[in-house]
Amino acid sequence: MTTPTTAYSTIRWATCFAFTVILFGCSSSDADVAAPRSTASSVEEQPATTRAAASTESATSETVGSAGAADTTTLPNSTEAVCGLRVDVAFGESAPRDRMTITNGSDAAIAGMTFDLSTSVGQIIFDTLSGGDGVEVFQDFQVERGDATLAAEPIAQDGSDVLELRFESFLPEEDFVFSIDVDDRLENSELGQIQVTGSEIDGAVVVVEFANGETLSDSFDTNSKAIVESNC
Repeated sequence: MTTPTTAYSTIRWATCFAFTVILFGCSSSDADVAAPRSTASSVEEQPATTRAAASTESATSETVGSAGAADTTTLPNSTEAVCGLRVDVAFGESAPRDRMTITNGSDAAIAGMTFDLSTSVGQIIFDTLSGGDGVEVFQDFQVERGDATLAAEPIAQDGSDVLELRFESFLPEEDFVFSIDVDDRLENSELGQIQVTGSEIDGAVVVVEFANGETLSDSFDTNSKAIVESNC
């Protein structure tokens, strides 16, 4: 027979046990909930580290980019090598030989030159053979004077309007003079086709190839001069 005291003790024990279970169960649940929050905090901290690394990489990239930008500022200096290039060419009408005087006022040597008369006002041609396309007197290519040295004797075709010269050496501050006969082909030539004036050689082109790889050109003016130079 259960006494009231025993029943009371049993109920009290059961109540305490249930309370203990509930209490510890809540504590365990709280711990379980807290743990994910700690994990979440760790997860959240990782992107911060990643962002810091990304910021470092970005800063490094910007530094490299800045260095690259600084390097590109030196590129215009490469064009400075083109500066200081100037060649003066003067045509002189004479009998029986006409003359071309070339002065290298550049900082670079001249490797070759081309004279293109096809665009001249007087439709000028080279008269190098007797009985050829020219009028009366004729004169083949001939070196007159100068410091420059030709790589090979040029071939001046009679009736041609193009002459090419290749130089073995044509250094700065040197000059070179050659003679050759040229005639115009105008029906109403100023002084007759045997003589070429400044207005008739006007428009003829001179192309200069420099030893540094640059190529420049200019046209003769009405004063029978061409100035081949860099624009700087």
